[in-house]
Amino acid sequence: MTLRDVRQNPRTIAFFSGFSLPHVGGVETYTRRVAEELVKRGYRVIVVSARYDDGPWKEVVAGIEEIRLPVFPVARSRYPLVKPDRRFFRTMAYLRRAGIERVVVNTRFYVTSLVGAWFGRRLGVPVSLIEHGSAPLTLDSKVLDTGLDVVERVLTRLIRGSVTDVYGVSQAAAAHVQERFGITPAGVWYNSIDLDENDAEASPRPARSRLTVAYVGRVIRQKGVDTLLEAFATVQTELSDRGYDLECVIAGDGAYLPELQERYGRVPGVEFRGRISQSEVHELLARTDIFVYAPVVPEGLPSSLLEAGAAACAVVGTPQGGIVEILRNDETGLVVGSSTSELARALASLIESPERRHRLAQALHAEVLSRFTTARVVDQMERDLRLTDTAPRRQRVLHLLGTDRVSGAENVIITLMELLRDSDFEMTYCSLDGPIRDVLAARDLAFVPLPRLTPAGLRSVLATERVDVIHAHDFKASVVATLVGFRGPIVSHLHSNPGFVKSWNPLSAVFRVACRRFRRVVFVSDEATRGTVFADSIADKVRVIYNVVDRDRVTSLSMERQIPATGVLFLGRLTALKQPRVVVRAVAAASSAVPGLTARLVGDGDRRDECAREIAERGLGDRVFLEGFQDNPFPFVRAARVALMPSTYEGLGLSAIECLALGVPVLNSGAGGLGDLFASHPEFLCATVDEYAAKIVELQDPVVYQAYQDACAEIVEPYADLDRYRRQIRELYE
Repeated sequence: MTLRDVRQNPRTIAFFSGFSLPHVGGVETYTRRVAEELVKRGYRVIVVSARYDDGPWKEVVAGIEEIRLPVFPVARSRYPLVKPDRRFFRTMAYLRRAGIERVVVNTRFYVTSLVGAWFGRRLGVPVSLIEHGSAPLTLDSKVLDTGLDVVERVLTRLIRGSVTDVYGVSQAAAAHVQERFGITPAGVWYNSIDLDENDAEASPRPARSRLTVAYVGRVIRQKGVDTLLEAFATVQTELSDRGYDLECVIAGDGAYLPELQERYGRVPGVEFRGRISQSEVHELLARTDIFVYAPVVPEGLPSSLLEAGAAACAVVGTPQGGIVEILRNDETGLVVGSSTSELARALASLIESPERRHRLAQALHAEVLSRFTTARVVDQMERDLRLTDTAPRRQRVLHLLGTDRVSGAENVIITLMELLRDSDFEMTYCSLDGPIRDVLAARDLAFVPLPRLTPAGLRSVLATERVDVIHAHDFKASVVATLVGFRGPIVSHLHSNPGFVKSWNPLSAVFRVACRRFRRVVFVSDEATRGTVFADSIADKVRVIYNVVDRDRVTSLSMERQIPATGVLFLGRLTALKQPRVVVRAVAAASSAVPGLTARLVGDGDRRDECAREIAERGLGDRVFLEGFQDNPFPFVRAARVALMPSTYEGLGLSAIECLALGVPVLNSGAGGLGDLFASHPEFLCATVDEYAAKIVELQDPVVYQAYQDACAEIVEPYADLDRYRRQIRELYE
């Protein structure tokens, strides 16, 4: 099979590991088994690992595309450090073009794992981490282990920010990452084995005089091999005069092997085989009567234990980590303490009872077949990762903002999310946490809190959320979206038109550079594009999409609360730009002609205290009310006879459109987008406090007021076309 052949599969999954076969280890075997099963099911699988020897840089093995990264020569066979040379960057460029849809990272502590997680994050695809251990890393030295703990925590912190979800190879492994690092696992993808047709049924042991006890694995202190050998020596002494012919085979290599050979090499029946091939492991287990796996520290879910179960061996183990998830005492094996005496008693009981050995072996064999085959594990992977979904995957759009409550732009986003609720786009609102959370929850709209509107804050969200498109609202959010390495489309939606865009300065220059990453730049009025210094240079990306109002929704919200009838309404932030004090002065000027005239200022801002002083100085404390910020301002709109918007600048003026939708005339300055909105009805425009006051008085006439209300319906009509707005928003993402 050639590389060209494997590229024909459209669904591509990349595994990143420290090593890959022929380097022998549990993680390498696990990865190969899962990858082969995925290839059988029609996936394209790429395994990326370190080139720890002089093997090929790239090859196809069993349909799996194996790619190896360059590493520094120091300790490359134990802890390979990726070498960022020209070959490395060429390899990563190749992977970026490979159409990878999902990255799976094995373990937290190899540099290759970190590279894989970072690569997946920058590629904008989900990254799953598989935890294989259930205990802290150890070098069997308190001093060294202290330093190793620091290193492990640093590496975990570095990798977790790029990982979408975490799975354990056992429940113990999953619990380990949660208890030690506070990472909530998404599930368990058990360690597994492949079964040949001949393995479907447990084969009886051939009749022979010698009974075999075996261990397969690394020969290090933590594995308890010394305890096994001491227990075997005890049993050998006790049973040899009763006619039992026993052997104990230790298959594996490791730092502890020479010492054990020295101590137990002369014990009758003990044989040290060293490292053996996988086929030799199968041959050994096929004739093994009792398999012992008695580590003294927690384990994930050892492959050799599963292989022993598949070979229908009776198994003795210690209650460490994931071992107890397959060994239930006296049901599928014997679970004993780690002392020599307990292990010796367990061995003796199985040696003297062939019936018990056979019962436990058969039960464990059935357990392995029912729960721990690679096919079953990959079934679970496909369900968890939704790899087998036949329906087209919905595009995930993240609406990014820097606010925590509802105002004009926020209402726009809520409306468009509701308009596209049942479409092929899945919308998520992402902003600072605050009152907006409850507003969205009430409308059953997805919300993800943003810790800060900074690159680091957004990266923390992208590390846990699948995002296909970022729809950034306003200037800061748009620039931040370009600084996180996100590879998908970015839409910049500008709801305002601040002064800095009218000339070249550091801020306008930064935004112009950011525009290179935007698929579309959305303005909310034609006026907003006029005078923007970089508008012509991005003309091919610019779209003008007027804000829209959902009249049914606004009307429904306006009925949620009863507000006393009000003569004048101000709806907006209490800032210098919005000029709320003009409203207070206009009400004061009109009061002599309209006795009992009242006003409500709905909103908050840095000019609140100034407004309060102005109200007090003019003696309007019993008629002009500061209502503060309101989650739902529409009852106040419905209660008003007229609204005032004396702003020195407005984008489009969504608040004006919402007032018009409820039939409330809006007297305004015509600034910014308001000029376009009221271009055909100049009777709504005012320039001075006296003009606002005169219009307030004029609108007390029922005939005049009705004429203004008719004009409201005419003006708002184009901004209430929800179907057109839906089509315009969809075009941004397609």
